[in-house]
Amino acid sequence: MSDTQEIHNYPADSIIKLNNQIVVFLYKVIKEGIYPNKPLLAYTRPPNKYQIPDDYTVETTCGRGDNRSTEVANLFHEVRI
Repeated sequence: MSDTQEIHNYPADSIIKLNNQIVVFLYKVIKEGIYPNKPLLAYTRPPNKYQIPDDYTVETTCGRGDNRSTEVANLFHEVRI
């Protein structure tokens, strides 16, 4: 069993918090994307396998106390022709 807690009220609140005994992750969804057709749709790793939208922006902060870092990422799927 995982000791990780996921705390959110998404999409009403754009902040998603993952907390375990080692590190805290805060995700702030800045721009929501779209879900492409199945051939291009990407997923997170099992066991949850959440769908990953295309063209979205998320700010990620990880760490504890003064030992934190923040990055902003834009995620795009590979375009297949």
